[in-house]
Amino acid sequence: MEGLFIAKVLEDIGAGLPARAGGWVFPSETTSAVLLEGLGNLVLHYRPPTPALYLERGKLRGDPFNAFQRFLSGRAKGTLTRVVQLKLDRVVMLEFSGESGFVDVPKLRLIFELTGRNANVIALEDSPSEALPDGSGWTGRIVTVAREVATGRNRFRTVRTGGLYVPPPPYDKLDPRHVSALELSALSGTPLEKWHTRIDGLGPTLSLELAHRAGVGLKDKTFDPVKVASALESLVKDPSLSAGTLSEQAREVSRGEKELSLRKALREPLEKRLNLLKNQIGDLDRAREGELAALEAREHADLLLAYQHQLPRGEGGRGLEGIGLESVELPVFYSGELV
Repeated sequence: MEGLFIAKVLEDIGAGLPARAGGWVFPSETTSAVLLEGLGNLVLHYRPPTPALYLERGKLRGDPFNAFQRFLSGRAKGTLTRVVQLKLDRVVMLEFSGESGFVDVPKLRLIFELTGRNANVIALEDSPSEALPDGSGWTGRIVTVAREVATGRNRFRTVRTGGLYVPPPPYDKLDPRHVSALELSALSGTPLEKWHTRIDGLGPTLSLELAHRAGVGLKDKTFDPVKVASALESLVKDPSLSAGTLSEQAREVSRGEKELSLRKALREPLEKRLNLLKNQIGDLDRAREGELAALEAREHADLLLAYQHQLPRGEGGRGLEGIGLESVELPVFYSGELV
């Protein structure tokens, strides 16, 4: 998901806040959803590399798969009071009020980083400083995290339980919601495929949609600035794709991941059973081979017992000849050598 679309999702959520949190469900090991009164299920899908945040009206279910999801179920309670986006970056904060009761549940802040292969959900302690879109008030002590990031994985930024959360490094880009014609004119000669490096909230997918709405190619360096500005304005208001909304795509990704999770849950015991059966078949084959060897040894023993009076003392493994039978070779008991 790209920044402009996340902003649109948060706008839809913000219109219904504050909203009472009715409880958490967990459709998969990397998908958590909280039922918000009047809004439906707010789904956090944080499986890299395709994280997604969206509202789902349908009924969801599922018990916690891991310790992090059990934490969400027990600690992210009360009312969802605020949702804040860091500029138009793929970083979102959800603030829960906590609740009073037999055991009080304190306020909690959830940071959802929808950053591709680095996607993560981090729970922070409450802070007296209000988080603002410009980046202030986003630091805090980490209570727990969906995916711990140590120096071995990322030497520039660690995310660990008990550590201090620091948001992604600041950057300077144009805000498409407030960009002026003069600022856009500075991008003349720059193909639209490069605009995401200068304009916040754009990524490859929305850049392609911008080019489609403006009627120009992604690599074109010359275009009508008025048409592009109009297309950008329409994209800010409705960041959906011509082939369907990004929300629908996010749901499809989530459903696909759920199907993969179900297949994995079904496949693992079947694979274990298959390996067990293969091992049992191997044991059976070896037992049959041993049985044949035992029968052969028994036949040899019967021959030796029947004709032992014809063998000289102390000489085993000799052929039985001159007794009206075909010559038979018997192995020496200790070496197995045929003589």
